[in-house]
Amino acid sequence: YTLTLDGRQVECKGLSCLIANVRSLGRLNMTLGQAIRADDGMLDVIVIDRVLSYALLSLAAGTSETAPVMQHHWQAREIVIEADPPQAFQGDGDMWGKTPVEVRALPDAVRVMMPK
Repeated sequence: YTLTLDGRQVECKGLSCLIANVRSLGRLNMTLGQAIRADDGMLDVIVIDRVLSYALLSLAAGTSETAPVMQHHWQAREIVIEADPPQAFQGDGDMWGKTPVEVRALPDAVRVMMPK
């Protein structure tokens, strides 16, 4: 992947790339980590490698109770993701196209009530 994070370019290898604004994966009480917050105005970019994918599967299967340590995790307000070869991407479960993709945080665009 070639990631452009607030104008800074980063290259890394991985199986998949995820942009999150909340820590919950929405299933089985799985979380990406306590440092990810919906109200900080930042998006979290995580490149999933083999080690992280095994750790997430272990967490989902209930054989681990701790969230995996993410080695490829960044925060940014403006993100461009490029992949070679181009990859399909989805937003909230819907297919949206292929990379490259540009994503931008819009702080306070939606009011949401959630537990602390």
